[in-house]
Amino acid sequence: MQRAKFTGTIEAVGNGRLTLRDDDESPIDFIVSPQARILRDEKLADLDELQTDDVAIITAEESGGQMNAMNIFVMEPQSKFATCILSI
Repeated sequence: MQRAKFTGTIEAVGNGRLTLRDDDESPIDFIVSPQARILRDEKLADLDELQTDDVAIITAEESGGQMNAMNIFVMEPQSKFATCILSI
């Protein structure tokens, strides 16, 4: 399995799934297992704490044609770090 990193804004989240809109405005769907490590503003978080329009960096593995999120780092869109990440 090959790991890849994705950056963008959360378009939808819930029921063990997350959709991220990347720089190209393309949606990418992820399955988020209970074992996935989620950090929101540098604190451990649950998937239900994430919100649409949050900025996220996701490390995922492709398996069986699906993207499985392993690590999710999330910040609020108005944070200075998020603005910097999206402008790169």
